[in-house]
Amino acid sequence: GKKGRKLPGTKFASSLRIYWKVFRLVYKRATSNKINSKINRSIYKVLRKLVKKHKLKKIG
Repeated sequence: GKKGRKLPGTKFASSLRIYWKVFRLVYKRATSNKINSKINRSIYKVLRKLVKKHKLKKIG
């Protein structure tokens, strides 16, 4: 960031899931097509890897 400032970033795993769900809704409204179910499953796998890699907090 500006002058060495760090941005807060994402701290919770649930935030990633929410971002993905919102993206899916926006995509569907813009194109009137759903995202392929294979792509959807693969994105959730990637999200799980990101949660582990960046040690995001899991809230129940």
